[in-house]
Order: sequence, then C-alpha cells, then structure tokens
Amino acid sequence: MLPRLLLTLSILIAATGLQPYDAMAPSAPPQEIVAVVNEESATQVETESYLVTAYSQGVTTANGDHVTEGVTIACPRELPFGTQIYVPSMDHTYTCQDRGGMIRGKHIDIYVTSERRALKFGKQTLDIQIIGG
Repeated sequence: MLPRLLLTLSILIAATGLQPYDAMAPSAPPQEIVAVVNEESATQVETESYLVTAYSQGVTTANGDHVTEGVTIACPRELPFGTQIYVPSMDHTYTCQDRGGMIRGKHIDIYVTSERRALKFGKQTLDIQIIGG
C-alpha cells in the first residue's frame, strides 16, 4: 500500500511541476529590499499649545464609554470623539471621549481617578499633537 501511495504522490508532483525543497532554494543571495517613502504623502503632525486640566468626576463619558484613566480626555466640540491626542511632555496618547461645559477652544481635560490627583495636576499649558481619529 505504501509503495503505491508514494508512486501516486510522485506522479502528482511531476504533473503539477512542483520541485523538491532543495531545488527551490535560491541560487543567488537575496537582494536587499529598499522601501521608498514619498515625502509629499507623509502626514505632518503639528504641535499646538493647549490649556490642560484634569477631572475625576463621572462614570460614563459623553460618547457612552466608561471613563478610563490613561485613555479618556474631554475635548472641545471641534475635536470629534475618537480623536487621538499625544502629549509629548507626558509621553502619552489619550482619546477624546468626553465633553465638558468649560472645555472650549484650546483646552482639554484629562480624566484621573482621584480628586486629589486632579487638583494636584492643576492647570498647565502643554504642547499637544492632534493625531486624528
């Protein structure tokens, strides 16, 4: 039975033109692959100064998500929900998930879990980068 199976496999391999593994090995060393980036199509991220505060109240954000420290920020209406905001001085990226009555213009409000930490954070003018959403 086994010799018949081997003969059948040999015939199928020959009929399909497949080559043994050693025959498929490259005869020349692989060539280096070089990626070309079109500088005109690269997205530029601008840095802007924003008033940054912190808040600790609430359970659910304006877009229906649960507030999460390290993720949630309240943004002005000009920034749609889901917009990613990178704060270089904190080396952290947040997501616009909330709004606030006092959050207008160039002002964002970072969610933290305690009122003490929010008060300690205070008001800071920080550079941010709006990455998109």
